[in-house]
Formats: sequence, structure tokens, C-alpha cells
Amino acid sequence: MQDLSSSNADGPDDEIQSTDKQSNSDSLDETLDLHGETDGGWAQADASDPEAWVGRTVARYKILRVLGVGGMGMVFEALDTTIQRNVALKILPNAVVETQLAQQRFLEEARAVGKLNHPHVVVLHEIGTDGDVHYIVMELVCNGTADDFRDEGEAMSVAMATHIARQAAMGLGAAHSAGIVHRDIKPANLLLGEGDQVKVTDFGLAKQVTNTELGITREGQIIGTPSYISPEQCESRPADFRSDVYSLGATYYKLLTGERPFADQTSAVAVMYAHCNAERPDPRRENPKVPAAAAAVVRRAMAKRPINRYESMAEMEAALGEVERELAGGPPAKG
Repeated sequence: MQDLSSSNADGPDDEIQSTDKQSNSDSLDETLDLHGETDGGWAQADASDPEAWVGRTVARYKILRVLGVGGMGMVFEALDTTIQRNVALKILPNAVVETQLAQQRFLEEARAVGKLNHPHVVVLHEIGTDGDVHYIVMELVCNGTADDFRDEGEAMSVAMATHIARQAAMGLGAAHSAGIVHRDIKPANLLLGEGDQVKVTDFGLAKQVTNTELGITREGQIIGTPSYISPEQCESRPADFRSDVYSLGATYYKLLTGERPFADQTSAVAVMYAHCNAERPDPRRENPKVPAAAAAVVRRAMAKRPINRYESMAEMEAALGEVERELAGGPPAKG
């Protein structure tokens, strides 16, 4: 793939001229591997009808309903028949599990989540296999995702968007403290529980930066979700904690406006080129109700150069806390 960056500057750039010929049907909100490692496809029976799994039993888990289907796995609500507890059961497709890299990613998700114990990170119960089925069992979070919370194309309230982003920052801060970079933050990976408690999920692309042997992305490989991917991920450069800062900033933009960043771009390559080169998006252009302090969080988090972003997730969480304080009637945030 061509180099997606021409300047890596943080200011305006020339108008983007995209020569990408991919179809507008490209999925911009699904996890992609542009080198073909993660889009190996579902086994034919899985792809044609995920509902066919409903009623089946995997190990001791009876599948009750489909919660979601994506490039990294199918997620179901299931009943643990031993202790009569409802759980979330994630299954990797057979066609993908056959590759060594995909199996490693599957294990990495479980290991990454298993090290975390935080109210804003999903709880991992078990990892296992049943015949040729590889699965992860997690706590069931009942109220959908941040993407489900709003109507299509409409923004949620600024207060709710900020609440979700701030709690996600807390969960990611815990992951970062454990040396784990998520690398695929997006609204669909922020689950809403009771009382609008937010939990970060889907650590399938997680990388432990303290142990390079556990890093599963090879040189030249681009993996992530185009609408929220950081510039350094687009360019296959090393991604540290500040990559998650960028993606959470892009997610916050989506929650504030109801539109993904760079919505005028309609293919994966064009969107990633924009992440590397286009002027950072201002949510106030799409939603005039967004206060300047919230727009400033998006702008700093989505800086092209990691050095210009928040230095830590804790710093970003504090900035979001200032926005919440201002929304509650406190004095405007400084700066």
C-alpha cells in the first residue's frame, strides 16, 4: 500500500484527492486487516446464518441469541448451564481460526482482558475450545453499545457523549497501566451497562507494549477500524498508548455529532489518508450545541503527531471531567 501520509502536520492540508476505486460498500466501522489476515471469512455455514447457532450448546454454554457479528468474531448471549448465569459468548469463525495469527489474536484478547480488574472493562470468565470451536466467555453487559444508544445519523446529548468518553478513558487508563494498548477503540467496543456504566470490550487487537514478543502485528501490516484508526496505525508505525487517545478522540467526535470523522470519504483507504493528512474535524460544524471545551478535547486527542496529543489517558479523562463540570453549570474549562 502507498504511504498514506504526505506531511503528518497538524494544521490544514490541501484538498484531498482520492483515487481509491473501492466500492462505497466498504465497511468503515469494522475491524479490517488490509493485508488479508483478519478478513479470511466465516465458514460458509456461519456466514450465511449466524442465527443457526441459536439453540446450540458450546461446552456448557447454551446459545440464546445473537448479539453481534464482525470480522473478529460472533458474540452471543448464552446461558452457563452449570451455574445458571447468562454470559456473553464470543466465537471465532472456523475459517479464521485455521490461521496461526488469528489464533494468537484470539488468545491475546483473553490474556489482555484477564489481567484487568476494573469497573470500566468487561470481566473475562473463561477461554476454551469445544471441538473446533474457540470461544471466550465474558460478563454480559445488557444495554448495547455506544453505537446503539443513538438513532442512526443523530447525535446523543453532549452530556451523555462526554459521560461515555470519560468512563471509557478510565477503563483504557487501567489497561494502559497494565501495559496494554487496545488499538481498536470505537463506539461499538464501548458497552453500556446498568446506570449507563461504560465498559471497554474487544481487546482482540491488544498489544502488550512491555513485551514485544507478544506484539502480533508484523511490519507493514495495517490493522484497525478505518473510521477511528490512528495515523501511526495507518502507516504501520509503532502504536503506543497515545494511539488509543486518538481513537477515543475520534469516537468522542462520533458520539457528539452522529457522524464518523471524515464522513465525506467513502472508502477505507480514503478515510485513512484523511486521518493522516486532513485537517482535524471540528464537531461544532456538525453540532452547534457542542461546547468549545468538548471540541478542544477532540482536537487535541486527534492530533496527527502522538507528541501533540494528551500524554496519558488520565490526562484526557481529566479534560473530559472539566467538560462535564462545565455542562453541570461550573465555570468554563481553562484554555
